[in-house]
Amino acid sequence: MFIYMVSFLASAAMLGLDQWLKFWTDSHMTLGETAPLFGSLLELHYVRNYGVAWSLFSNMRWILVGVTGFIILAVAAVIMLRLIRRPIGIFAAFLILGGGIGNLLDRIFLGYVIDMLRFPFWKSYPTFNIADICVVTGCILWLIYALFLPERDSDKTRRNRRGAGSRAQSQSQSQAQSDAKNSAQTGSGDLNLNHNRASDTGDNTGAERELNKNINPPPRGANDDWQEKWRKRQLERQGKR
Repeated sequence: MFIYMVSFLASAAMLGLDQWLKFWTDSHMTLGETAPLFGSLLELHYVRNYGVAWSLFSNMRWILVGVTGFIILAVAAVIMLRLIRRPIGIFAAFLILGGGIGNLLDRIFLGYVIDMLRFPFWKSYPTFNIADICVVTGCILWLIYALFLPERDSDKTRRNRRGAGSRAQSQSQSQAQSDAKNSAQTGSGDLNLNHNRASDTGDNTGAERELNKNINPPPRGANDDWQEKWRKRQLERQGKR
């Protein structure tokens, strides 16, 4: 978030400087006038550019407005969607955005772009302004970012791997919990079954012990009723076996 704030402030400052220098040039210099600025390195030279560099596409105002506006919207979308991760790429995008807005304002409200900076030692190089410096610098930084600092594919792959690992771990934990739950339920069922079997066996054993206890042979001199009962119980015992 810090790099976004710094880049935004730098872009806004360059945009403000560009508009101020254009206003000063138009107010204090006549068209075509030249004035020294930094000795033999840089000078002021007031021109009005109705096209782009080297006056290409002159008198195509609204086409240039449409193309510039489209580029600005595309760069703004890239920034807002945070498709760039590295600071150099973010700073480059903000520079391109600020420079594009600076020249777009001139084309919309004036119909031309005010240029005032020129290299005295390189007369064939086109006159430029602060907005052009922002755009060119931003494009150079963007090329460095795109060619030597690729990070979107690797970061995306890394994020996908981390996401896949997290999902696999979550599924493994869920499966382990499900298996433990099923095992607990199965163990509980086995315990209940064994308990029922033990109860049944205990009941049968108790009944058999009761039956054995009650089928002892009658003592000598027992009456006929007792002997009859003893024979019936013997039959019942043989039938259960």
